Amino acid sequence: MPRFDGRWFPGSSVSDWSAGKFGTPGWYPDAPTIDSATYGDGTVALEWTAGDANGLDITGYQIEKNDGSWSVAVADTASTSGSHTVTGLTNGTAYTFRLKAINSLGASESPSTASASQTPRGLPAAPTSLAATDHASTPHSHIELAWSAGSANGAAITGYKIQRKTGSGGTYANVTANTGNTNVTYTDSGLTAETDYYYRVAAINSEGAGSYSNEDNNETGEQVLAYTTSGSPTTRTYTYNSVNYKSVQWTGSGSITFTSVPAEYNGTFDFFVVAGGGGGGYYYAGGGGGGGMRIVTSQTVTANTYSVSVGAGGNGHQSTNGNGLQGSGSSITGSGITNTSCTGGGGGCKQYNAGGSGGSGGGSNYPNSGGATVSYGQEGNTGGGGYNSYYSQYSGSGGGGGKGGSGGNAATTDGGYTAKGGNGGNGVTSLFANGTATLAGRDGFSGGGPGSGYGGNGSHNALYGTGSWNSGADNNVANSGAGGSGYSGGSGQTGASGTVVLRWVVPS
Repeated sequence: MPRFDGRWFPGSSVSDWSAGKFGTPGWYPDAPTIDSATYGDGTVALEWTAGDANGLDITGYQIEKNDGSWSVAVADTASTSGSHTVTGLTNGTAYTFRLKAINSLGASESPSTASASQTPRGLPAAPTSLAATDHASTPHSHIELAWSAGSANGAAITGYKIQRKTGSGGTYANVTANTGNTNVTYTDSGLTAETDYYYRVAAINSEGAGSYSNEDNNETGEQVLAYTTSGSPTTRTYTYNSVNYKSVQWTGSGSITFTSVPAEYNGTFDFFVVAGGGGGGYYYAGGGGGGGMRIVTSQTVTANTYSVSVGAGGNGHQSTNGNGLQGSGSSITGSGITNTSCTGGGGGCKQYNAGGSGGSGGGSNYPNSGGATVSYGQEGNTGGGGYNSYYSQYSGSGGGGGKGGSGGNAATTDGGYTAKGGNGGNGVTSLFANGTATLAGRDGFSGGGPGSGYGGNGSHNALYGTGSWNSGADNNVANSGAGGSGYSGGSGQTGASGTVVLRWVVPS
């Protein structure tokens, strides 16, 4: 609008005409220039530079917003400040703004150029319905968390911050500062069994982490022993002397792999290992020695694989000199356990007056001899010696077995026609397998050394060339490590195979 003598045309009040005053002393102010627009939580902060006041003082500014169409956001700031924060905006909605200056005549005839688009946003709302549950499967070292997402508050949720404390009086610390995903479930692993844990969760978006959810807690369950086996063992549970046991028994080779061993199981593992018995000899033969036996108690196993080898009984009458063959050893081996192997029983001898070898390096093959006495079946005990007389010199006596008592002397009558080896001693009663003495040692017959079960029998014989050939009674109990009977004629009996039993106390 043109100006004359400091006044704006057209227009003046009629009262001024008489004084020769034409026009007005000012005009509508020019629109300001917007310098910046910055989003906030439900807000946008604007800054601007004022335009020309055009003769009249600027008293405020009108702010318009556009979220699809223009509307007045602030009718009059009532301030000459060059900044203002527009509130009450919707987070996640894009806005542009424009301004008019205001003086006593009114607002600018045209608005400013629109600002850059801004989208208000804030921290995400707290998640809700947080629930902590014990992991459904074993081992119980996990807590599973689940929650419901809160409002993203204008910026997409990109992850969650999870905190945990131990017990209600503990101090929270991060399980993870940012999961980096929008999943509303999380499994916290590597925890201690039978421990109470508390949790809280906060959502994260581009503005940071929001408020925490409700608190929830749960106790991890009792961690249980977890394992797998091979070799088709037999598993049993039983109670003996008010103690609960579980046992795994192999009669053939295999393995056991522990995947979880809770601390309360430490020192509760017992091993019962029986080697194969020796085969009986033939023709004036002694019975084979029982297989060696080991009992190893109060052991600790770890999360590893333990290999099981079960020894077979030695065959009777297989060697060139008519002696029975030695049985093979048994063992269970793996990390942290020792002394869990034993040697098979020696084969019965064809030689005169010889007892069969005892378990685990027992009796040697010469007349009137058995094995040495060593505790827990590491070696066979003494076998019975044949009575050294004319009529009994062909009588082989039974070999000693693992932890069996000494075999007795051969029985005879002076000038008689028959002789036999003495009885073997008692073996060891074992309750490892199923709570009953199924693998109990017994008295050997006719010179049988008992091994961990029955020992091999000595031979019943008649004077050479006279009478019948009679074998001793059969004491070959399956998987007992018994030595085979020695026969007066024909093949000696094959020794019994061994067994391996692993037993542990089940915590109450």
